[in-house]
Amino acid sequence: MKDTPENIRARELLRDKDVRRWYENMRRSSVNTAMSMLRRLSLFCRKINMTPREFAELGKTDPLKAENILIDFVEWMEECEYSPGYMECIIKAVRSWVNHNRVDFKIKIRLNNARASRTIANEPNPTPADIRRMLEMANPRARVIISMMAFTGMRPQVMGNADGTDGLVLGDFPELVLDGDSPYFTTMPAQVLVRRSVSKNGSKYVTFLLRAGCDIVTGYLRERMLAGEVLTPQTPLIRPLRGCEARRRAEQRMNQFVSTATVRSSINDIVKAILPIRVYSLRGYFDSQLLLAESNGYMTHAYRQFFMGHKGDIEARYTTNKGRLTEQMLDDMRRCYENSKWYLYPDSDIIQKSKKENFIDVVKKQAELQGIDVSEVINAGALERWLGESGAGDPRAGAGNGGAAGAGAPGPGAPHPAPDGAVADGGSWCARAGDPAPDDTVADGGQGGAQAGDPAPGRAVTASNGHGSQSRGNGAGNGRAVTASNGHGSQSRGNGAGNGRAVTASNGHGSQSRGNGNGRAGDGHAEPGAGTFNIVSGEEELLHHMNNGWSLAKELANGRYLIRRDDTG
Repeated sequence: MKDTPENIRARELLRDKDVRRWYENMRRSSVNTAMSMLRRLSLFCRKINMTPREFAELGKTDPLKAENILIDFVEWMEECEYSPGYMECIIKAVRSWVNHNRVDFKIKIRLNNARASRTIANEPNPTPADIRRMLEMANPRARVIISMMAFTGMRPQVMGNADGTDGLVLGDFPELVLDGDSPYFTTMPAQVLVRRSVSKNGSKYVTFLLRAGCDIVTGYLRERMLAGEVLTPQTPLIRPLRGCEARRRAEQRMNQFVSTATVRSSINDIVKAILPIRVYSLRGYFDSQLLLAESNGYMTHAYRQFFMGHKGDIEARYTTNKGRLTEQMLDDMRRCYENSKWYLYPDSDIIQKSKKENFIDVVKKQAELQGIDVSEVINAGALERWLGESGAGDPRAGAGNGGAAGAGAPGPGAPHPAPDGAVADGGSWCARAGDPAPDDTVADGGQGGAQAGDPAPGRAVTASNGHGSQSRGNGAGNGRAVTASNGHGSQSRGNGAGNGRAVTASNGHGSQSRGNGNGRAGDGHAEPGAGTFNIVSGEEELLHHMNNGWSLAKELANGRYLIRRDDTG
């Protein structure tokens, strides 16, 4: 604890044996709470010009007078415009002291908006851009502290307790390897163990650190190793600066850990240079970003509470707050954190990319649960381009045995432009109504390429290694069609409105056609092949497909359904 004038005056009260007993009794539970209560009792006694013992004796002989003194003190604090929360804490400290002396105040002191906090009422949470700027400004040690709070959600006291006698050690990172000259993590996101001795709620728990945070930690450790420090599992993650460590040794304090106050002060100036917030708000960043991930289905509420070090509800007592978590639960926690890491990492471009990748993974996983070979059904790269930058809409694709490509049903969202370059592999991309044609489509093996860009109606280009044909009917002038095949493939467009687009790619005998919402496709209509699967949105669309030979394979989230067609009808 720092030797501030306030702390020095508070420690003077410990000369009284009764005050020391009261203090030590609270200290067994929390050092921070005990010292905070001692400071508040010291302030109260200085203001009323009495010692703690004198006030306790007054409470025994004349409890009414003692209660009136406390009420008058509250009125004085209101005149000085102390926050209601601070006044409530002082009242709590005084009541605790008199209760220790077997005095029970009967009166209930009322406070206006006791839960209101002027300090954090209008305090903003940092954004990913703010975190990035903080990391850019910080030195290696400060970057580690910022990363541990913003990316794992841990409290400052986990890295160093109030009196600097305990804190996070390298052994609390199970996947950290210290062999050789360069420490590294074997698995990322890396698991971080918060021991009971440094946990605020007295329960040990687990959180995770993303790859960027792991790189920051290993960089800081590498710097310490180059300076000659020998790292062991018992080595503190955050070490005192050289000057501070020398001063501690001179004072016969051989603690290797930093105190909670040092952890805060190490990054306080950096944080306030970016935003007028407290250091503790970095935990708010972690919580709020995981709340966004939770609302999008990437994180569970119970896991978010657990990573924050909260006890949670009664259900958590029998699950996450057990003394030992199962490997299955740890793996699932890591998976949820991995899926949510893009909300924590300060790069919005990566966040947008991750949303598409995660959506693709969900589609693949649901298909694999139904025994569908995803590699034969859809090309992940083409699907990602089909989703578009906004990530809106659902994938629509069909492919039969032998590579026949069926026309995809239009999605509920806005039309998605075709990719600039699509590599066909057995029908890896399907056009929709309103989709512009691709600039070029390369057939399987890379030997066939076609360019479609002439606005004149009736213009068609065909590229093939086998027998391929393509035709265009009487459509509006902005219609484009491309065919590329390695086998016998054909594609046609009938008499429809000009916003119809079509692309065919096949490795077997297949055909594909696409009309639009205003007209019908012509002779080029193709039925989906056997083994085709699709994703539809809404019960109406599901019933429509089920009435046309499709069957329900799996109910997905957000009103979506995975459907399958086992015959060609």
